[in-house]
Amino acid sequence: FDEIIYRPPAVWTKDSVRQETKAFVEFIIVYTKTDFAKPIIRKTKEPQMWVSGCSWSSAWGVSDDERWATLLASKLNIPYTVLAEPGSGNSYQAKKLLSADIRENDVVIFQVTSPPRETIIDPKYGQIHVNAHAFTVLSDLYKRYSPDRLVEMTLLLNQIRDIQNIANFLQKTKARFMFWAPGNCLPMEIALESFVLGKDYFYLYPGGSMVDFGTDGIHPGPKTHKKYADFVFEKFKQQ
Repeated sequence: FDEIIYRPPAVWTKDSVRQETKAFVEFIIVYTKTDFAKPIIRKTKEPQMWVSGCSWSSAWGVSDDERWATLLASKLNIPYTVLAEPGSGNSYQAKKLLSADIRENDVVIFQVTSPPRETIIDPKYGQIHVNAHAFTVLSDLYKRYSPDRLVEMTLLLNQIRDIQNIANFLQKTKARFMFWAPGNCLPMEIALESFVLGKDYFYLYPGGSMVDFGTDGIHPGPKTHKKYADFVFEKFKQQ
């Protein structure tokens, strides 16, 4: 929607209803400012590439020209859109792909990340990608979200379901796609790893070590991104 029209009654029957309505309207206002609410536009009417993932794909620590998605797009000679967001999880990225205008013969590359991540909408902070690092940035986050939730089996199983859902969606759309994970630097839980390793569309980067680091000293550097691009390119050709 482009506009919110709110007409409260002259007299409220209950104060609790007034408070609940106020809270709901405030939530909607916060929601419209989140990435969930932003439209995802195609680059072209011709086939294009969509890249999802976390900071390993949004490429913290390197320039846009150095990230693996850009290098891969150059190899494939195809326009591309990066949906990846730092700190985001597998379920969030799956939902972004489901919201994108993906069409037949598009290329979709899904970078699987570590499971202890969940995206929430908070009245105070708006959209938050909750992970271990988020609790060090937002000191009062634990009051809104229990850290224990990040290791619950339900969260992990929901991610497995969402990955299966997006794979089904892409098959029905007749898009060309593959899933991959960077390996040891972004460890997967046993249940998730067991699930994806049995799929013919999934590839695990061997070893998982990074040959260099980006400017932040944590994320992959230009040489590692080039290796990622070469790896994904070769595996995609095998598809």
